[in-house]
Amino acid sequence: DVPNDTGDHGTACAGLAVAIQDNNIGVSGICPECSLMPLKVNLSTGQNANRADAINYAASRRPDFDGLVISNSWRMSSGDMTSVQAAVQNAWNAGCVILASSGNGNGPVVNYPARYPEVIAVGATSPCDERKTLASCDGENWWGSDYGVDQEVMAPGVLMYTTDRTGGSGYTTGNYIPNFNGTSSACPLTAGVAALAWSANPE
Repeated sequence: DVPNDTGDHGTACAGLAVAIQDNNIGVSGICPECSLMPLKVNLSTGQNANRADAINYAASRRPDFDGLVISNSWRMSSGDMTSVQAAVQNAWNAGCVILASSGNGNGPVVNYPARYPEVIAVGATSPCDERKTLASCDGENWWGSDYGVDQEVMAPGVLMYTTDRTGGSGYTTGNYIPNFNGTSSACPLTAGVAALAWSANPE
């Protein structure tokens, strides 16, 4: 399928990681000179096979690049799934760095696929450099970052200014969104950092 974003989420995530820098347009991603491989997955409940296919495809392309970071800003509401776990292990064995969002339920358990040991679990912080909670300083009292023993890193996840689909097609009527949020925003931000570190020092 053509990976055109029809749900806004992917465009916002991509901008945080790799939006082009110094072009006098919009925003800059954390790793603006990195390439992007957009893979469209279905975020609806029960679409785990589709997600596994995307991870497996990315892993199959690992030999084509100096390094490959896979950013997964989604969770499996059904919990553990053999096909996704196998795909994650395949990507790990292929030499990919894999990250996933911890989840936005404000609970003490990291969601799958972030919970797999091969994956870096990314939670979200507030602008006050604390775990994003229902009572954190940003005033977004409807969500909080999941956390727990499988949590590995935290990154900003509130009021993130990033790319949006053009015009009225996206979250806003412009080309950028000023308040993208969630562990969905923390994950690509961290993926961009991982890609930047890897590109600077492959060791």
